[in-house]
Amino acid sequence: MEKYCNLLKFLLVISLLCVSFKYTSAQDKIITTKVTASTLYLNGAFIKREATLNVAKGNTKLIIEKIPRNIELRTLRVEVDRSSRILTIKPFVKTIKSKLDSTVLFSLNNKLQSLEKKQKVNEKRLLVLKEIESLLKKNQPSFIKEYAIATSELIKIVELNKTTLTEVYTAEIDILEEQKIIQKQMKDARYEILRAQTPTITEFIELWVEVASPSERNLNLVVSYFTNHASWKPLYDFRVEDVSKPIKANLKAGVIQNTGEDWQDIKLSVSNGNPSNNESYIKAQPWILNFKRYMSTTDKAYNPNIKHLSGLITDQNGEPLIGANILIKEKSEIGTITDLDGKFYLPVPFGGKTIIVSYTGFNSYEAPISSDVMNVTMEEGRLLEEIVVTGGSGEEIKQKIPDDQILRDLYVEPSKISYQATTFSYDMIDKVTILNSTEFINLEVIEKEIPTIYEYYCAPKIDTSAFLIARLANWQDYNLLDGEINLYFEGKYLGTSLLNTNLANDTLDISLGRDNGIIVTRTKVKDFSKKSYFSNSITENRVYAIVVRNNKLQNIKIVIEESIPITTNKEIVVSGVEAKSATIDPDKKIAKWILSIDPNKEEEHRVAFTVKYPSNEKVNLD
Repeated sequence: MEKYCNLLKFLLVISLLCVSFKYTSAQDKIITTKVTASTLYLNGAFIKREATLNVAKGNTKLIIEKIPRNIELRTLRVEVDRSSRILTIKPFVKTIKSKLDSTVLFSLNNKLQSLEKKQKVNEKRLLVLKEIESLLKKNQPSFIKEYAIATSELIKIVELNKTTLTEVYTAEIDILEEQKIIQKQMKDARYEILRAQTPTITEFIELWVEVASPSERNLNLVVSYFTNHASWKPLYDFRVEDVSKPIKANLKAGVIQNTGEDWQDIKLSVSNGNPSNNESYIKAQPWILNFKRYMSTTDKAYNPNIKHLSGLITDQNGEPLIGANILIKEKSEIGTITDLDGKFYLPVPFGGKTIIVSYTGFNSYEAPISSDVMNVTMEEGRLLEEIVVTGGSGEEIKQKIPDDQILRDLYVEPSKISYQATTFSYDMIDKVTILNSTEFINLEVIEKEIPTIYEYYCAPKIDTSAFLIARLANWQDYNLLDGEINLYFEGKYLGTSLLNTNLANDTLDISLGRDNGIIVTRTKVKDFSKKSYFSNSITENRVYAIVVRNNKLQNIKIVIEESIPITTNKEIVVSGVEAKSATIDPDKKIAKWILSIDPNKEEEHRVAFTVKYPSNEKVNLD
């Protein structure tokens, strides 16, 4: 009896140990958080996720599931209410391998067999039609005298053969067209079978967080982090009703997020910040010049200005490849897959120079990042027998995955992301939904009226068009960013322009395009323009008349600039320069008139000069 009691005690101890080593205990809680807010930067986004849960008094282990893999792990932060404490945080990468769906595979194999059978039936039908065609061609009417037939019978036979052959040819064409369709369907079916037989690998981060609570209560949990897989770009609509009113500047945000999940009803802010992976300054280095022929051309295809990369991945027949993997070689944690159309979007982090594209059954592709759009055609190769798992450190670990799920410890001490002190942001009033995508969507941000001085400009020697210029004074007060502008003037769409604040001074000039209501002409005045020959030299007198007519309904201000020839050749002499009522730049020799012209009025201004040069030379004065 004592022996049985000892055995029961032993079994009880073993069972208690098994319970203590179970994956989750009664105090463990599996939590799924939801994205509630995002601050989008020009390259990257800071994400906030939240969840509310009930915890018991004491320590509770929280298992926070399904955080996207493509986050910057060093920026990960977990927060709870002040009355509770976080004891430990440990992130893991959870790898899930999809299971083989035998039902889908069975259905696809049946579909392929059915198509193969249909193809064979069509091949037989085609053979029968070829036999009929051959018989009809052999059994033609005889024209030998002793076997001649009546004309009426001959016509009937010819008509019959014509009709029958036409039907045969039409049927053959229809079968050949159908065969092409079947071949395409068979190719697609084999492709789907290959995909069904190849397991897909999905990775996301799972956080194990231990929380201490003084009592049973509802706990508010916040998880935040930075990701490179979202961004925005400024887009403007500049509308001018007429030159007496300020510009209406409508700022839009071209938003993209490719984090792997949809953002439903979130608070969104867009910021002009651009967090960098490296906040350390770099000291000046010696600048050593050399002839170009001695300079390295190793990286000449790499373009360091590319911040966002998109493209299309196809096979050699132009068919899109769904689920192809794209990685940044130098930052192996940054990657994505192609969508249903074979398209992809990928932010290029600091230090990223090379992309690697891989797909089951195809040779991998590697190339320097040379353009913001890179379309890749993959070449077929052998199937991989083992899965390559690339760690955050760049080290490749080749391993066969034995189970459906693998947890890999990636513990990093959580820290806050550093923000630039000179940034500003716009907070959206309403919540927005942004789906995971490889395409930009446009969101309305804000509309401002900016005090504007309008002025026309024309350089008639180059172009007699009058361009309307909007001059924005104190533009720095309106937080304008570099971006593309859609221009509208007097209710009409003019086209696009670029806002480049780097080229602006105290006043930001924006061209609103040509205005056909202002007519400018530049003609040579023949009565005063002449050419004289003296021994070894030629003297040319030139006079140009510049006429500006205002056909608009309101007064205009226009700047006219006319270039006067200058020379660095001692044998060419420019003299007799005259441009009444104009100011002339002493260095550039450009005459400038600032005119105010009433409606339906015109003004004429002239510029004159004399040029002397050797008679054996030619000088272009037009």
